[in-house]
Order: sequence, then C-alpha cells, then structure tokens
Amino acid sequence: ECAKNRTHIKAYYHIKLISKKFHLVLSRQVLEHLEKPKDFIFEVVKSVKPGGVIYIEIPNVKNIMSCSRYCDFFNDHLIYFQRETVEVLLSEFGFKLVRYFELFNGQHMGLIFKESKTISKNHVAEIYSDQEVQKLEAFARKVNSKLSKAHNVGIWGAGAHGQNCLRSIAKNSLGKIKTIVDKDPKKENLYFSNFNIPIKLPTVESIQSLDLIIIASTLYQNEIRDEIRKKYEFKGSIIGLADYNDYVL
Repeated sequence: ECAKNRTHIKAYYHIKLISKKFHLVLSRQVLEHLEKPKDFIFEVVKSVKPGGVIYIEIPNVKNIMSCSRYCDFFNDHLIYFQRETVEVLLSEFGFKLVRYFELFNGQHMGLIFKESKTISKNHVAEIYSDQEVQKLEAFARKVNSKLSKAHNVGIWGAGAHGQNCLRSIAKNSLGKIKTIVDKDPKKENLYFSNFNIPIKLPTVESIQSLDLIIIASTLYQNEIRDEIRKKYEFKGSIIGLADYNDYVL
C-alpha cells in the first residue's frame, strides 16, 4: 500500500520537480559526488516543512585518514567531509546538528539537522599534514610488499574499492591476480576498467586455489573474512584494506 503512494523521479534533484514540502529529506551518499554541494543543500532546504528534518549520510574523511584507507579516494568523489564542515554548510541555511552517529566502524557518518535560531559558529575542521598523506602511500606499499611474496592472489569486492586496489598494485605484481570475486550476480562476467580478468562469484575451488586474498569491500571486511575462513575453508593469508593499523587478518 505504501509503495502506491511513492513517486520515483528519474532526474537530478531540483525544487521545480517537487510539488510539495516534506517532514524529512534524506540524502545518502550524495554530497561527496557533487561539484557544488551548497547549491544542492539550498534546494533541499526549500523542500523541508517548518520543523522538518534533514538526514545526511556520507563517507567520514577523519576515519579514512586515521586508518590511511587509500582505496577510499575515488575519482567520482569530488569532496570529502568532516563532521564540522557539514555543520558549517548546513548552518548557513539555519539548520543545526541535533544528532551525529557513525556507521560501519566509523567509515561513514550520519547527521540529523533541524532548523534552529541558535547556530553555533565554533566549527573547526582538521587540516591534514603531509605526513598523514604519506601514510596513505605507505599503506599501499605495505600491501604491495605482501603481494610480492604471494603467487596466486584474489581480490574480494568488485566495487570502487576493488578498482582502486587494482590501480595501486605494482605492475610487476598484476600478473599474480588470478581472480576477482563478488557475491553480486549482476557483476558476474563484467570487468574492471583496464583489466582483463572477469568478475566471478566465489566458489570453494576458486578460493582454495589462492594463497592470498585482498578484501577490498571495506564496509563488510570482518564478515567477509569470517565467511572466507569458515565457508570456503581458506587457509592462506588475508589482507583487509579498512585500516592500516590492523590489515593482516
């Protein structure tokens, strides 16, 4: 019954497409893809009823940097946000942060805003040093060092993280990549750009033929690790890309 009252608009969000205002507007994994997020928020604010709520969910750059998660920098992510920078953005339209929480072990953040007459101006964003940027490169080198000692390597995860993982692998080690697996059947037999190995569904045979697996699906890294060990009875080495400080699984 609820589905009958839903309208799906196949277009970029714009106030002219919306004929009414709402108590709640959700924006999930959108802001980081926009060249001008302020213009987008301007349109969103005009769609909210008095007393309404805006929910924003985006990658958490503080977590990315603290974990040196180099694979989280995508070419279609134009801007990376801290909690404070999102607060500043919404405060310009009279909206105050009323709840903040982290998802996927801090990799994403959720922020709930409501219109308010009292807006704090004490939002200080963190500036990252060259040393912190170099740690991103150091993590990639550590992964390449592990890979150089392996013979048959698989990448688990055919999303953007997996593509970035491939881009960071040294050219003389690319030939060691024997399979790319993903549990999404819609991705089967598709390819990463500039790579000639098709994506496959995982099987016991394909997993057990490897001596090293790189988990590129960072959001579900621990669940995937447990599945690889238990369901596929994998005895080789596993590397996770979620955290520089705990990458050997």
